[in-house]
Amino acid sequence: MALHSPTAPRTPRCSHGRRAPGATPGVTAPGPRHRNGPRQLSPEQRQFAESHLNLAKQQARRFANRHGIPYDDLLGAAYEGLCKAALGFDASLGHRPSSYVVLKVKGELLHHLRDTGFLLRITHRMRELWMKARRPVALGLADGEIAAVLGIELPEWLEVRQACGLRPVPLEEEGE
Repeated sequence: MALHSPTAPRTPRCSHGRRAPGATPGVTAPGPRHRNGPRQLSPEQRQFAESHLNLAKQQARRFANRHGIPYDDLLGAAYEGLCKAALGFDASLGHRPSSYVVLKVKGELLHHLRDTGFLLRITHRMRELWMKARRPVALGLADGEIAAVLGIELPEWLEVRQACGLRPVPLEEEGE
């Protein structure tokens, strides 16, 4: 079986692994998100991505400042969103490229935060409630008031606060 070089374009294939009907060998076709591995950017798409690098960096910096996650950790996700924007942008629709890029990059950053934002596996509902409660917590509201603002019972809020509000303690001290 021949291996593909990383720079060679891939032939579009169906989900069963055979060449797609009517596919031209050597031409990469747009397809579903994860089918047949990564897709190559065309020279035009690469130019598009390079011209919008600053937007990806700006969004990563904003998320880093807002969520307290290191900028370098978010930059990879921002670049991934930028590549997806380059692959999906259609100038014939009349939209501004910067608007499309910012939405794609933000979406990828949000996916990254949801996937890696908590060290413990916490349900999506708990994470959403915790994110909604950040402002009332910062205002210093009592637990009963926060539960009322969120529209949940006090015991449920206490469980959310316990699961999401505390940082995990390392098992070993640093420097040991």
